[in-house]
Amino acid sequence: MVMDKKLNKDLIDDLSSKDNSLINKALKKLRKSGNVAYLPYVFAIFDTAKDQSILNELEYFLSDVKNEHAKPYFVERITNNDTGLKQILTACWSSGINYTSNLDTFVNAFIRCDIIIALEAYSVIEEWAEFLDNDTAKSFYQQLNKASANMESTKQSMAIALCDTLKR
Repeated sequence: MVMDKKLNKDLIDDLSSKDNSLINKALKKLRKSGNVAYLPYVFAIFDTAKDQSILNELEYFLSDVKNEHAKPYFVERITNNDTGLKQILTACWSSGINYTSNLDTFVNAFIRCDIIIALEAYSVIEEWAEFLDNDTAKSFYQQLNKASANMESTKQSMAIALCDTLKR
């Protein structure tokens, strides 16, 4: 995907539309252009869309995002909005984008979210944990270990497995 500061207002309007065909058309244009600066508008569709076909199209679209420049957009959305979080986290772990420097975002999502979403955050943490420096790994270990005491049993088991991954 290419970074471009100039955004097309018509494309933004189509992404913000209630018309599914306009949204789909806009997503197809973005797939071709690859401009990650539109991601906040793409994520906003999760806030309003009720149609499963649009939600599916969003998931497919996000799974194609493989550009490092997309990382701040994903991290900001994960930090500030839980709508569509499962799909967004799935896109993060399947992208191959290195999230080592942002694993705190995924640790926090793992702790605060339900088990379905936590599983997606778990995948990102597990994938990039080996690249953490010792102090950061220890900090995440302590956070997860402390939080695990208040988790339901399956999520607690996942937290313990992450702790084992982070133990140095």
